Amino acid sequence: MGQLHEEVADTIVVDAPGVPERKESAAEPAKTTDETPRTYRVQHGDSLWKIAQAQFGDGYRSTRIYEANRDTMSSRNVLSIGQILKIPER
Repeated sequence: MGQLHEEVADTIVVDAPGVPERKESAAEPAKTTDETPRTYRVQHGDSLWKIAQAQFGDGYRSTRIYEANRDTMSSRNVLSIGQILKIPER
């Protein structure tokens, strides 16, 4: 995917009675952190229960995986081989 660039010009505040002229940034730059979500590629024989058991040590957490991927899943019972699932934080 392409990168999103945003150019922001600095703003000069003037004509404020009793306030010295100063230069302010119009917007703070976005903080760069490593917040890339973990993912898992579905393989033959997988189920949300098995994936949750492997990722979290608890199959009951399969609901968390489903909720994180609801926008791309038609049902919690239907997975496609090769499908990429987002794995939420523990």
